[in-house]
Amino acid sequence: MYIIKKRFFKDRLISLLLQLSGRQNLLIIGAYIPPSSGLNNKLIAECHSTLISWITSARTIGTHIILGGDLNVNFDSFIKHISNEDIRSPSHTLFRFLFTHQFEDLCALDLSTSLPLPTFASASSGQLSRLDYLWTSLDFPATHLWSHVVDTLDNFNSDHMLLISFFDFLSIRDMRAPSYLKQRSRYRTVYNFHAALPDQKVLFTSEVDVGLKSTHISDTSNNLNRIWHRFKMALLNAARSAFLKQVVSLNKTKKIPVELQPYQHISHKLDHYIRSLYTIFTISELYDRVLVTNIPDSPQLLIAPDDIHAAAIKHFQNIVGPSRSPFKSLNELPERWKKRYTPISEINPDIYQLVMAPIDTSDLRAVINNSPPQKAPSPSSIPYEWFKLLSNDGISYLCQLMNSCLDSADIPEDWRLASIVPIPKPHEFECLLKNTRPITLLETARKLLVKIITNRLSKIMATHQVLTGDNFAGLP
Repeated sequence: MYIIKKRFFKDRLISLLLQLSGRQNLLIIGAYIPPSSGLNNKLIAECHSTLISWITSARTIGTHIILGGDLNVNFDSFIKHISNEDIRSPSHTLFRFLFTHQFEDLCALDLSTSLPLPTFASASSGQLSRLDYLWTSLDFPATHLWSHVVDTLDNFNSDHMLLISFFDFLSIRDMRAPSYLKQRSRYRTVYNFHAALPDQKVLFTSEVDVGLKSTHISDTSNNLNRIWHRFKMALLNAARSAFLKQVVSLNKTKKIPVELQPYQHISHKLDHYIRSLYTIFTISELYDRVLVTNIPDSPQLLIAPDDIHAAAIKHFQNIVGPSRSPFKSLNELPERWKKRYTPISEINPDIYQLVMAPIDTSDLRAVINNSPPQKAPSPSSIPYEWFKLLSNDGISYLCQLMNSCLDSADIPEDWRLASIVPIPKPHEFECLLKNTRPITLLETARKLLVKIITNRLSKIMATHQVLTGDNFAGLP
């Protein structure tokens, strides 16, 4: 990351144009707009015009934008009258521009009212209002995790509070130029849990507790993203401290899979057997090129990483195809099939109340202990084995996070992400994506929550005989 250009305007505006990895540009704008008055209206209009000009120029070249500062005007008041063209103020031009171009207002919310928290307290009247803002442009590459407001009176005297926003920049960390990736082979870092000694596992457990105790869950304002982020970072930091680090190349396939490496010293008489395992368990083809054949009379061989990535996304998004059902709703079904989808009146709906009941630590610990070992990790690289090392405090923290998900009927943003990995079918790849089958890697903590709900639902269905006959399908 380095600065390409900086600009100023009348000691009121400053902008820094940064280049991130992967040749992505980021424009950071800081603004201090004077309060609205007859003397300041001309300067305010000039500042707003300059801001709109800077942002428009940046958007034409695909630059991502962060705008922050003291705008000295209330956006919430603008939103209330957004449809009224007759009400105008010096701020409306800028706010309407940001609103029209789908900039995101990264305000901190009051959980009791779901309204934005104020950032300014009048020294004379004590009235609270929101004058300080952070905005990001549409499709900003780093995920916004949460925002909160801090009173700064303990540090310096000001009638403004500090608005702080947190982002997850891990998603853009590896967006480097193709030439860089070619010169320095891409890799990922894994932590060798299976080779860890007992003392290292004890160290991992204690480091997780230290990371979680640095801020109590009650101080996180019950924000799911914040709670999960703290838990995830506690696990990852503990793994860095306790386990051996292993660098795995993404550009080279190992001749012998990990599970066979300890047996390389076995007699050469087993060479043929090991080679047969190699053909079964390893990916022999590196997907560094893809042949696109759905272009009439002109198949295209893709070799650029970005082109391959885009082709893979398009292929797996359309591999199933659209629904061919002629019926748009259940009411349009024939009577015979409509009855099949009609709720069975003999089943009391109250039997399902326990499905979403609060989770206790014993339920969570039981599901963790029964989780399968040596599975491919989730996008956060957290495997099931790490959960098995958690102390009672760690389990309690994760349990409270899951209960917050049930209470709010929501999940952290990270849990909506997944990694799709194409696995070769048992024949030659031939550069065709149709010769692969995808597996989807979901966040392991999310899968634990789903497993708890599934176990409850399965038990209820078996106890009350909701499914019978051919529909029983492996319930307990």
